[in-house]
Formats: sequence, C-alpha cells, structure tokens
Amino acid sequence: MPRKKETIVDVVTETKAVEAKPTTKQTSNSKTSKTNKNESPSLPTSTETIISTKTAKPTPKAKKEALPKPKTITRTELIQEVARAINEHMEITYRDAEEIVNEIINSMINALKAGDEVEIRGFGSFRIRTRNARNGRNPKNGALVEVPSKSVVYFKQGKDLKQSLLKSN
Repeated sequence: MPRKKETIVDVVTETKAVEAKPTTKQTSNSKTSKTNKNESPSLPTSTETIISTKTAKPTPKAKKEALPKPKTITRTELIQEVARAINEHMEITYRDAEEIVNEIINSMINALKAGDEVEIRGFGSFRIRTRNARNGRNPKNGALVEVPSKSVVYFKQGKDLKQSLLKSN
C-alpha cells in the first residue's frame, strides 16, 4: 500500500511528538514499530528519522543568484570622507569639507552646462552627448510616439580606474 503524502503540519506535529518522547533505538533482533494515522501499519517507522514530503507546488527551476547590490556612497558620506582625509594633514571642520565637495560638484555641473568636458586624470572624464530625435512605440497600445532629442551625461573611465577595478576582481 503506498504511503500517504505528509503535509507540513503533520511533520511539525510529528517532530514535536518525537522531541517530547525519549528516543528508542531499533535493533536488528527486535523492531519497534509505531503507527501514525498517516502511515500504513506495514511500514516500520523510526523516531530518529522523519521524511518530509510537501503537498505544495513543485519548486520552479533555480534561477541564477543575483549579485549583491553595491553600496552607494552618498554626498554626506563623501563629505565625511573628504573631512577625514584632509584632517590627516591639517585641521578642517565638517562645514568646510561640505563647502569643498559642493564647490567641486557645482563646478563640474557648470562646465557640463557650458558644453565643456570635465576630465579628472586617472579617474575619468564626463561629457555631454546629444541623442537624436527618434520614433518610439507606446508599450501599452503600440502607437507611434515621437521621442525628442535630449542631452545626457556620458562618463568614460580613466586608465588608472580601469586597471584598479580589474585588479580588485
């Protein structure tokens, strides 16, 4: 007679019952057989081993593990890092470090707005790229939509940054 599939509730209940009772070892001379309402009387059961089969849906194929999300450095963390790095050489307050970081970022923004390229040797360069106007499609209804031209910031990593990232991997 085939064995009835156990549910999670049955396994948990059976596990609690096993933990409450002292375990009995089975010997080859005398087999102790206890029956459960979910098992057939002809099958011997062991109080030491519980086989669990779920009646839930079969598990889908395993997906590839996603890479962990990288940590993002915020403006505040950047200010703290600048303050700590400069404090090694001279005395500086958090407010001074904040002004330094804000001035660097504002200078870069103003240069990009003017159409200039911002280059930081060893790190990379920022420049504005213009994307041409194009015809797109509305994904909801498939209708043609005209997408206007726009300007986007483009970053190209520097040689030193590229080499240091390759070494770290």
